[in-house]
Amino acid sequence: MGSDTARAPLALRLDVLDPHRLPVGTAHDPRPASGANDGYVVGRPAPGTTSHWFWPNTTRLLLDGERDDEFRVRLSDDLHVWVPAAEVALLPPGTPPPASLAGTVRLDPAPEWIDVRIALARRLPFAVEEDERALTLNIYGASAATDWLLYGATDPLVERAEWSQPADRVYRLRIELARPVWGYQTFWTPGDDLVLRIRRPPAIDPGRPLRGLLIALDPGHGPPEGRWGPTRLTESEANLAIALRLRELLERAGARVLLTRTDTSAVGLYDRPRMAADAGAHLFVSIHNNALPDGVNPFENNGTSTF
Repeated sequence: MGSDTARAPLALRLDVLDPHRLPVGTAHDPRPASGANDGYVVGRPAPGTTSHWFWPNTTRLLLDGERDDEFRVRLSDDLHVWVPAAEVALLPPGTPPPASLAGTVRLDPAPEWIDVRIALARRLPFAVEEDERALTLNIYGASAATDWLLYGATDPLVERAEWSQPADRVYRLRIELARPVWGYQTFWTPGDDLVLRIRRPPAIDPGRPLRGLLIALDPGHGPPEGRWGPTRLTESEANLAIALRLRELLERAGARVLLTRTDTSAVGLYDRPRMAADAGAHLFVSIHNNALPDGVNPFENNGTSTF
């Protein structure tokens, strides 16, 4: 500032990657698939930002940068994603970039869902985009070789299925549905096929729309997590009280209810949605109360948030 200058050394590690020999790794969360892990590695638009991509373990990733203990993953020429470096297992130097032809697409109907199976030779990163009545699957590093798109038996849920190649090494599959999307799941088969499992919507009785549905209620947090109010009432206690009252209202409306906890005991973060998925719940509702900063009047600043 002016004639004054301050100098300080920065502890900086800097290395340059060969753009023609980029490292390759696989998605690998080393923790066991319970309690603190769901078997997926999460990608974000920038380090420390919002979770947006979800890849099953063993998905292959092309790495072209590292910062703050996170790897930058190159999905396409104009799209990059950041993942925790601790959740990537590096493959030997010289491993070729992950790439594959996308072959035959098969739609296999089942009573509770439809499996959309895409034949691949490598486990490539992907993203699922959800519309009101459609699911679009983008597979990065894939080139179209889809001579056959097999619908199988005519299924009333699927109105149209089509593939396209919107950019180099980006394969797109769009499934248009006759009814609103009611959830989906993605996973790899032992033969490296990618499966998009589309869940069928439940039958809804217009007179009693909740009758027969299984709804999972998750009283968010548990000791020692969460916050507390000025009376020392904890969020864990408030969430549980709301969930127990909500269970009464739902059962009165004809729904079946699954509670992830019925007391103040702690339940693992990833165990909660797994309980709902294993039970085949139609809806999963997680209940939370957010803390306000000091000096903020809760009678003037309040409301609800839905995600």
